Amino acid sequence: MINEIEAFCQAHGFLYHEHGSGTWGADRYWTLYKVEDNDRTVFSIEYFPVRGTVKIGKGGSRYQGMVESTAHLKELLAAMRIDELN
Repeated sequence: MINEIEAFCQAHGFLYHEHGSGTWGADRYWTLYKVEDNDRTVFSIEYFPVRGTVKIGKGGSRYQGMVESTAHLKELLAAMRIDELN
């Protein structure tokens, strides 16, 4: 069953990794990367629904931790100045 954050990821073009990370690839996850000039990552977002965690990186700033809801995720993205998804 897809949760509200996964629905957000799906609606915003995140790539779904059904057989992803963790032991034997059991932890599915979602990723979105914005790359410019084929070599510079502007931002990266990885959401792990099994663990309820997110990794967000932009420039030299990083956040890694729990995310409670879509509203919380949007607040984190705003704090990281990732405006494309709000």
